[in-house]
Amino acid sequence: MTYFSGFCLQGESEFFKSGFFTKSFFSNSPFCIDNFQGDFDIVGFSKGANEAFSLALSKIQKGERVTNLVLISPALFSAKDSKFKAMQLALFKKDAFKYMDSFLGRAGIKVQKDMNVTNYMLDDVDVSRYIKLGSTKELESLLNYSYEGLKDIASKARIYIILGGKDSIIESSFVCEFFKKHASVIYAKSYNHFLIKGE
Repeated sequence: MTYFSGFCLQGESEFFKSGFFTKSFFSNSPFCIDNFQGDFDIVGFSKGANEAFSLALSKIQKGERVTNLVLISPALFSAKDSKFKAMQLALFKKDAFKYMDSFLGRAGIKVQKDMNVTNYMLDDVDVSRYIKLGSTKELESLLNYSYEGLKDIASKARIYIILGGKDSIIESSFVCEFFKKHASVIYAKSYNHFLIKGE
């Protein structure tokens, strides 16, 4: 399996394994990352879904094999106007750390500050070691990715889209509509961007 991380994250594929989080959708789902460990499986979360998609498309265009493409909470902002995107970039450039904390907070991570130490908690698990400041280039890519070539991938590989109905980063209903003709969409109604069940 090839895995791509989300914005401001690193090595968080464990989040989507069975049993890592108590309230995770993946704790009792056949779509947990454990079941996509093949050499020809590609998985991505949020911004990483964009990169996973690009790799899958590139491989298929070269005649290479892709078995499963799994996109968890894929970052798709084509419904947002240029003002929204410009504002996001301006806020990031003004204070990248503040933007990161706000972004992760909206995604479902509790940001706890104590003096000069910041801890990041998700489903009562300290996930601080998975946090990594993103870059302007990564944010710009996240905001403008278009998922062109969806039909081409769907003709050669199985595509799974996993969405949380309470996602505060992406508009899940829009993303669902975009992908549903060419992919199997799993819509977890009560779950956030990280597919953790809300309080």
